[in-house]
Amino acid sequence: MRYKLSILLAVLVLLGCQKTTEPVPVHEYTPQEQAKEHLLQSFSPFIERLEPENIDSITDFLLDCSKVDLDKDGYARYRLIKKGLTLITIRFRPGIPDSRIEAYFYGGVSMKGTVAPTLSFDWKKWDDQWDIDVYDGDEAVAKLGLGPFFYTSDEKTWEVPVPVFRFPDETSYSISVLVFTDSFITYLLENVISTE
Repeated sequence: MRYKLSILLAVLVLLGCQKTTEPVPVHEYTPQEQAKEHLLQSFSPFIERLEPENIDSITDFLLDCSKVDLDKDGYARYRLIKKGLTLITIRFRPGIPDSRIEAYFYGGVSMKGTVAPTLSFDWKKWDDQWDIDVYDGDEAVAKLGLGPFFYTSDEKTWEVPVPVFRFPDETSYSISVLVFTDSFITYLLENVISTE
């Protein structure tokens, strides 16, 4: 009898502890949030085909997959071709005071604008020297900029400039989490941004 009473009491406690929960309201994306999400989705096929996690040597990868030539209309053209698929096409035409640049990524994202040359080693000044729109399909949705990325290696913290998408609502989205793998950052620190 005592055993049955314990079970009955446990069932009553459990029933008493149950409470009804109201469903969590679904957040409706604003048009700006929808544009950001769609840009991320459009950029994802490029990252998937690039497979940055499988790149051991940036130098070897670029030597194997890069092609530079002159386009029909006088633009210098760089292409990154992996397994027969063009992942990036960058077209550049020097000019004074601004040079014209266009970049097309596999998946539908493109960038177009102007870059003014600078001899400054301060990457923050580079950001002021260009005006590049980011397109998702045919629609300009953001500006390309540079922002800081802090990377810690061997107990040192490095500030590395990374590309960011700046949106009209004054928010920005860094693409570093998609593109910059540890091996790529280590390569940049050792071979490109070395302070020695």
